[in-house]
Amino acid sequence: MRYIKGTTTLGLFYFSSKKIEIVGYSDNDWGGDSDERKSTSGHYFMLGKTVCLWSSKKQLIIALSTCEVEHVTVATSTCQSVWLSNIMTQIGINLDVLINIYFDNVSAINLAKNSVFHQRSKHIDFRYHFLRDQVRKNKLEYCTSEDQISDILTMPLKIDAFIKLRDLLDMKVVPNQN
Repeated sequence: MRYIKGTTTLGLFYFSSKKIEIVGYSDNDWGGDSDERKSTSGHYFMLGKTVCLWSSKKQLIIALSTCEVEHVTVATSTCQSVWLSNIMTQIGINLDVLINIYFDNVSAINLAKNSVFHQRSKHIDFRYHFLRDQVRKNKLEYCTSEDQISDILTMPLKIDAFIKLRDLLDMKVVPNQN
């Protein structure tokens, strides 16, 4: 309630631009649910500098490793990027560049890009391996944990980190409508 009360003057603003670019951020909180030990996945997609799609959801599986939970998370985010790309095409907007998805786990990125690691990752459900096919259409990029915007959806943060990430979402003070 404190958060809601403290943010009633903030909002998201969309501006027109000749260049259409969508960027995604994806992360998780491995085993964050202390009862079921399921992880929470979260992602943001930004159209220009403003959030256009976001989600935070408990995963359906219990991940056996950090690489597995990260792989599941980025696969889910990639599904969303495909959906978002299709929606943009259906409404007549062709994206100028591939959708970059920023992620803070090098192992999961390497697993998605390199099938040589398959022997070490057999325990990961095969339905998430479609990600390898999607890497050609989307770019997985590394970003530091400090700049991982989707952390705001997946884990408790100290106030300084929360405000930094909220600012990265480009939330602005809404002018008084009175």
